[in-house]
Amino acid sequence: MKKILVFVSVVLLSPFVAASQTDSVAVSFDSVQVDTATINVFEQAPNATFKLDYYHTDGYSNKDRYWYEIIIIDSLLILNFQCAENDDWDFINYQKQLVLDVFVLDSIKKGISDAEIRQKKTGIPRPPASGYGADRLYIESSDLNLAGGAVYLCIGDGEDYEARIKKEKQLSTTISGDFEKVFKILESIFTDLPMLLESKNKLY
Repeated sequence: MKKILVFVSVVLLSPFVAASQTDSVAVSFDSVQVDTATINVFEQAPNATFKLDYYHTDGYSNKDRYWYEIIIIDSLLILNFQCAENDDWDFINYQKQLVLDVFVLDSIKKGISDAEIRQKKTGIPRPPASGYGADRLYIESSDLNLAGGAVYLCIGDGEDYEARIKKEKQLSTTISGDFEKVFKILESIFTDLPMLLESKNKLY
């Protein structure tokens, strides 16, 4: 059965296809390009004092890809999830909006501050192959103006898979500091995310 809810997309990724997806980590990520084009993802909220957009995607192509997004505009929280229908997954369009508790919002801001994230290099890294994962983080506040991210290859498996992804993110990132900590904090407020990740599987 298809699972369909309303969604609004704020950030879109365009896959960048390289000649090979099986090169070593060093070869693949020595050549990662950075897109320095300016994108105003908060164009519709010019007067907000705190703006954040975290976008994650993973997959092999447009039809074998899922993504989710966590947006904070002052106290408004917007959660998006989308998964295309294919041989293994059900189609999901999801959006939820709610107002964040002041305590939760303050905890997020403190987590960002404690992680000491900064713009290390201008721009967003482009995927080095069509089978990739990516994280993008945009923040506009009185303390921070950031638009950066990291990419990795989502091919392969084995015990070293997670370690390789971590290394590839570090090699490709345009953000310094503990950005993974910030991603985890943001994912923790997306309480439906684990269910959505499971539900996209047709065998679930």
